[in-house]
Amino acid sequence: MPIFNWFKWHDEKKIEFISRSRHTGLLGGYFADKLFEQFIERFGFSESFIDALEKQKELILLKARHAVTDDDSIKTFIKICELEIEKMNTIINDKADFYEIKGILEHEIGIHLNIKKVSVSEYYTYFKTLKKIRSSKNGK
Repeated sequence: MPIFNWFKWHDEKKIEFISRSRHTGLLGGYFADKLFEQFIERFGFSESFIDALEKQKELILLKARHAVTDDDSIKTFIKICELEIEKMNTIINDKADFYEIKGILEHEIGIHLNIKKVSVSEYYTYFKTLKKIRSSKNGK
């Protein structure tokens, strides 16, 4: 699947972008789920996504502790956790868009990426490779 369709699907939430026949019924939803599962199996979750999930889990545990113990001092920790989640969401939403990342990839690897021909797999493989190269250059 071309990376163009993948990002259009994510941006507009329309299954038509990932279906060759443009079917959008239950079968289209099933295939969308399968595609996303394959993507996660191959590339995993981003660190920011995992961090956000862990913070959400912490918030739920704090709320449960407050409900069980009725200890009002926990409210302060709940508020801190909510503020941290809000900040994380702002950082995630402020990240570079697809075309900025595409430009960086093209500059760094020295080739033009045709977004209607480069597959999702190729694109994210380039992206992961670039991250590895940059982290090895930075000594991380």
